[in-house]
Amino acid sequence: MVLFHLLVFDYGRFCFVLSLPVSHSPVIPVSCAFPFLFLMADLRFLSWKIRGMGSSKKRALFFSHVRRYNPHIVCLQETHMMPANLGVFRKPWVQWASHSCHSTYSRGVSLLVHRSLRWEVDQLSVDSLGRYVFVHTFIDNTPFVLPGIYNPHPATLELLHLAVTFAAGFPHARVICLGDYNLTSDPDRFHVPTPLSSTPHPTPFSSFLFEVGWLDIFRCKFPRLRLYSCYSIGCNALSRIDLACCNPLFFFFLVSNISFGARAISDHFPLLVELLLSRVLCSEIEGASFLATADWPSRSDP
Repeated sequence: MVLFHLLVFDYGRFCFVLSLPVSHSPVIPVSCAFPFLFLMADLRFLSWKIRGMGSSKKRALFFSHVRRYNPHIVCLQETHMMPANLGVFRKPWVQWASHSCHSTYSRGVSLLVHRSLRWEVDQLSVDSLGRYVFVHTFIDNTPFVLPGIYNPHPATLELLHLAVTFAAGFPHARVICLGDYNLTSDPDRFHVPTPLSSTPHPTPFSSFLFEVGWLDIFRCKFPRLRLYSCYSIGCNALSRIDLACCNPLFFFFLVSNISFGARAISDHFPLLVELLLSRVLCSEIEGASFLATADWPSRSDP
């Protein structure tokens, strides 16, 4: 009898190892207790406030950077594109795209999806004012809600309320909200220059995230790290307003890495998020069983 040993469980990473038959072991048929075997694969997001895509030279540089980062899903803010110009996004690697347009000098949000993904859209909501694209989709049969937002000045919580309302219609979906929020949850501690009083206190944005149960992925991964995504001329400060937020289960079981790329062609740094997405290897294998071992490997990090 073939056994699958469940050896590792580390924030959503399942590692199945084929082993020799073992006698007198508490084995359970796969078809009864665990109908799928999974292999965790990378799913990469790129979120970037691009500050206009009207220039052909800038577009060429942008697509060159996209090839370097090799994302599966791209969320752009401030594309400054109109419907008549959206043909520039028709690239061989793009299987699906959606755009929220406003004018050639402000706003605009675009979502681009790589053709390598198994992507099936269920519901789409596009703002007529160039502020957001919300989509409920299935990636490898896994439900996702992907809000891409640009929160223009003066920034409010209106768009986030809309995103949460949209996501509430799909309670079983994984939610990751990408974009330029123009808000920060910890301005007293992580702005430069730092105010005279550096004692942290709740802001409307941080209170909102707490109330709806969303997490700032970067701050959860790096609680004390000072890292910035742009320089705000009006505030004369460095800040991190390019964010990726998600629900707690999404964070603990899927997020493997988040970082900022090199600054280029925009005054905002690109935000890179890497997830672990389960891919079905086989289903209801006839006669197969698995064994969950009790030995939990120790982690090197605290």
